[in-house]
Amino acid sequence: MYQNKKNVSPIKKKNPPISYTPLPIFEGKNTICREITHADTNFLIQWRNDPAIQKFVTLNPYPLTKEFHSDFLRDYFNCPTSFYFIAEHKHLKIPIGAHGLYDFDKKNKSIEYGWAFINPNFRLHALEASFLLINFALSKLNCKSIYIRILEENIKARKYNKHLGFVETSETIEINNVKKSIIRGTLTKETFKSATETYSKWNARK
Repeated sequence: MYQNKKNVSPIKKKNPPISYTPLPIFEGKNTICREITHADTNFLIQWRNDPAIQKFVTLNPYPLTKEFHSDFLRDYFNCPTSFYFIAEHKHLKIPIGAHGLYDFDKKNKSIEYGWAFINPNFRLHALEASFLLINFALSKLNCKSIYIRILEENIKARKYNKHLGFVETSETIEINNVKKSIIRGTLTKETFKSATETYSKWNARK
């Protein structure tokens, strides 16, 4: 999330274009996933700039500003290959994190998934939100594979992603002239089905 885009238009738009069609709301047992809006800016900046979160940001390890976020939203509402959502606690009606799907490759039927951040007090709710969004990518976007990229030392995120059905491989990339070990995880309909069945059995006992 918050990846740099090329060929950015200098025209700033505070609102989505008239032709923009909002994404659907996904609802689970304990969580709701709704599309990101300008109204989310303040708490997104607060979360994103938390040092505990920022140290694990893979591609843009810099503090988030209102100007950058405004540019991000402007680009987003004009980008047909990205889908960003706020995960909310269904009963408390509070945001518990932000996640998204981006770089949708329609030809190869693949897309990247990632969390910008998760409230650590609601990890199990976030897991349900992840299942909701990944299901959207597989069933509605008809993706054959979904991938993630996270820092190797982000152990909690790696464990979390395994619960979703991601299978890990490793690679090395260079960020600001510093080599970083990156874990790339890949999820298919088969691995997701297995993870979903395990989660459903566990959730039924709650």
